[in-house]
Amino acid sequence: MIELMKEDRNSTQINSGKWITQPAEKLPSVFVFLIGMIGARFGLWMADLTITQLIQENVSEKDRGVIGGVQSSLNRFMDMLKFILVMFLPYPETFGILIIISFLFVCFGDCFYALYSYRTRGHLLPHCGPGPDLLNDRPNIVLSRREIVPSSI
Repeated sequence: MIELMKEDRNSTQINSGKWITQPAEKLPSVFVFLIGMIGARFGLWMADLTITQLIQENVSEKDRGVIGGVQSSLNRFMDMLKFILVMFLPYPETFGILIIISFLFVCFGDCFYALYSYRTRGHLLPHCGPGPDLLNDRPNIVLSRREIVPSSI
């Protein structure tokens, strides 16, 4: 009776030797995938640090909570949008569409950051702007609450 019950159970055992001993020509794709994932995580971490630094430098202390709240709300909204898209496109055949949408959102984010950088510094490349002596003539940009929230309700 016990032997019969063991056979009827779902087995989740994985034969790891099967995928470890794959031919060497399949390994580069695994390494490219892992390097891509590590690069994406590193890029996300750097973008997060950049956004935090820009907020701390350009927004007055009393208004940082408002900006942080709006940023958090937008992050949660986009996260929910991702879940909704996965619900409506759940099949493996539609996974490519989700990848393209994700790539487009990343490109839009890059374009918006480039636009911000161009408007703030007057150029896109890191070390192509005015020299240090000309930077002292420009005032520090600190946004007031009136500029962030144009009308109060």
